[in-house]
Amino acid sequence: MFLAASLESLQLFAHGDSSLFLSTFGARCTNLTEFSIFTMDSASIPTAFNSFLSHLTRIKSIDVDAMSSRSLGNLSALTTLQMLIVRKNSRNKFELPDQMQFPSLVDLELHSFSFKTIGRMLNSMSTPQLNSIDLDSVSYAKAHYPLINGAITIDTNAETVPINFTPDDTITLHTFQPLLSFANLAHANIQLNAGFQLGDECVARIAEAWPLIETLRLTLPYEAKRAVASSITIAGLQAFAQHCPLLESLGLTLDGTIQPPKFKSTAAVAHQELLRFIDVGISILTSPEDAAEFLSTVFPSLSKIETYWDSYNYIQDEFDSAMAWNLVQSHLRLGIKVRTRERNWGRLHGSSLPPIDDGSD
Repeated sequence: MFLAASLESLQLFAHGDSSLFLSTFGARCTNLTEFSIFTMDSASIPTAFNSFLSHLTRIKSIDVDAMSSRSLGNLSALTTLQMLIVRKNSRNKFELPDQMQFPSLVDLELHSFSFKTIGRMLNSMSTPQLNSIDLDSVSYAKAHYPLINGAITIDTNAETVPINFTPDDTITLHTFQPLLSFANLAHANIQLNAGFQLGDECVARIAEAWPLIETLRLTLPYEAKRAVASSITIAGLQAFAQHCPLLESLGLTLDGTIQPPKFKSTAAVAHQELLRFIDVGISILTSPEDAAEFLSTVFPSLSKIETYWDSYNYIQDEFDSAMAWNLVQSHLRLGIKVRTRERNWGRLHGSSLPPIDDGSD
């Protein structure tokens, strides 16, 4: 007990009610900078937890299994808090505070909150410095598919938690709007079973709003392994080349049935040289050659395309798309090798490679 005041990092694995600990030992940990608590009963967040939070005047990182709205409101006033991870929200009625400040918050992770709740939360936050956001609606537990009566059952350590989806949980440009105010975002990972109803217009808005973005994933969880309709075309990705010079990794479901445009001249085409990885999930693709030509022009360093088909039971169209994306990746890698050879030739010989006679004349 006498060491409590000197503790800077505390991780608890609570079994049952942790109120006694938090009200006695916990309240003396006034120098804590990192705090984690797991297996807290989300049905009855102890009152002592709210009192405990009021003593954390130096806290920088909090990782908890569950969070009540009152606790969330108390946390928002902490001037030192930089990282907040909440594994699931309280099963009690969740009423968000009218205003949440989080003056120093940089990293935010919310799991198993409905996007409607997340949207209200983000709307009430004044956190322009937010750098990383990680949201998903199914936590990290095993999910059972397909959707049954609009619900997904999550199996968490023998505890069954139903998560019901409404139209608000399917992301549209309107519901995505609260996220666009965080102009300093460098990392965004949002995974929802209900999917995304985003098109090229929304992609352009996202790219313009997040010029510092480095990693962006707007996907279904990997466990879903199911095809979803998308209105984002391959051509729509050009917005990231125009507005996001730091983007290195991207995850989006695409509509690859719409062929991207062919460039008459690549001289004036906006291109971005840092993007090396794209996760397309289960995206149908019909013309791999056109896709490869477009992507290699706009993203000349792109060399890795990942899909969710590794252990998927294909139907024919989806099998064809899996092979098509593999072909795109092969074309991209070949293009990088050719350009590297051209640059090396130029350095050695002071001139470009002689043109290749392809027999087209």
